Parts: sequence; structure tokens; C-alpha cells
Amino acid sequence: MLIPAEALKKAREGGWHECRGFQFTGALRGPGGHSVVLVGPGADRPVVKRVWPEAVALDAGFWQGLGEALGWSMRDVGRGYSGWADNAHWFYDLMLTDQPTEGFWEKVLETK
Repeated sequence: MLIPAEALKKAREGGWHECRGFQFTGALRGPGGHSVVLVGPGADRPVVKRVWPEAVALDAGFWQGLGEALGWSMRDVGRGYSGWADNAHWFYDLMLTDQPTEGFWEKVLETK
């Protein structure tokens, strides 16, 4: 599980609405969690775009929206980063060292 559905939902609630230049109104995990499905408005039907979960994890807007929804402080904390960036860097550390991320998400999502 790279990014749980609850984190996608919270980031949307916090104002995340664009990823890699695509404006969307909904975001959910794709089949098996191997992609993130973004749903945007279309002329006569919704437009769907699939992105890698890693693309979402590298999107500052995702972390800012998640931080807004979870009430993370925008002041400097931790390693000199703001609340959202400190958590993003914590997540990146886990990814880069090939450690499981489930514990990270449990802790982060319980903050609110």
C-alpha cells in the first residue's frame, strides 16, 4: 500500500485538485493499489486519468492538501521543513530505504 484511499480522500478535502497538470474532482486507488485514478470533468462525461502512486507521493499539492485536512502546522517543525513537508520527507525516507509505509499512514491519519 503506497498511498491509502483515506489519504487520497483527505488530501482532496484539503484542497488537492491538480496532479501533473490534470485538474480533477475525485481521486481513488486503482485496482490493487497499483495506480491512482483521477476523475475530472469532461464535456459530456467524466475524464479519467491513471497516474503512478509515486507521482502522487512526489506532488507537493497532495501533501499540502493532506496537511490542511489533518491540521498540520505550516510553521517550521522537525528538520526545518513545514508540517506537510516534514511528513513528506519522512515518507520519502521510508520509500528510499525500501521500508513498509503502513505504519507511517496509520500514525499520520490518526492525527485528526
